[in-house]
Parts: sequence; C-alpha cells; structure tokens
Amino acid sequence: MNKIRKKEAPFAKFENLREKGMWLVIPGPADTIDQDKSGRRSALADVGIVYVGGTVNSLINNQLPNAGRTRVANQLYMGQNPTFWTVNFMVVTYDLSRLGVPNGQIIVGAEQQYWTWRAGGPDRLRINIIAYYQTFFSSSEN
Repeated sequence: MNKIRKKEAPFAKFENLREKGMWLVIPGPADTIDQDKSGRRSALADVGIVYVGGTVNSLINNQLPNAGRTRVANQLYMGQNPTFWTVNFMVVTYDLSRLGVPNGQIIVGAEQQYWTWRAGGPDRLRINIIAYYQTFFSSSEN
C-alpha cells in the first residue's frame, strides 16, 4: 500500500524558531525579500538559528504653497524641509530546546537609526534586545 505524504509548507520549519513572547507579530520568512534563497535560512534553522531583519524609511516634506522653508539649522518641525529617517534592525534567535530547555530561546538584536533633522531623533547603532525566553508551568507555545 502506498502512503501519500502530505507536503510540509516550505516555511513551516521556521515558525517554532521565530522570536517568542513578542506582542507584535512581524512577517515571517515567507514574506521577506530573501525568503530561503540558496538555503541559508534552512542551514541556520537546522542548527536552531533564525534571523529577521527589516527597515522602516520615511520622508516628510510639507508641500503646502505657504510652507516656510528655512535653512536646515533653523528647521522647526518635521517636514519644514525635506526630512528623512530610517530605522534598520536585525534580530537573531537560538532554540534552547536543543540543549534540553523546552520552549527556551535566546534572542539578540541590533538597530541602526539615522535622521537628517537632528531634533527628530538621535543617530545611533545599538543593541536593542538581549533576552531569554522560557515558558513556566507549561511546555506549550506562547
């Protein structure tokens, strides 16, 4: 008798490795630019590592005809002169269940931020998360 094997969704193996305990659900590997090109995500997932990166870019420019333009040094509000900012991030997780910690995870992330208008925010490069996740009193997922 031949058994029909149900084909697993191509990105299902990444779901359990994504960042746990997060209140904001960000897109998974299926919704990213690099998906699993050349098998890099799969190779990392095989050893319990998953990464996600992203960028948020904004440009504000007041287009009203009476908008008072000024020198950058005298800019009073976002968009008075064309104002650009970007936030880029990368988060990496490691699955601790491979080391005997059920549903455990280490999470490390970094962020880079840049503004053309200094009063809008600081330019910086920093660690934005170092975390340990583990459920207590239950081995179920979050």
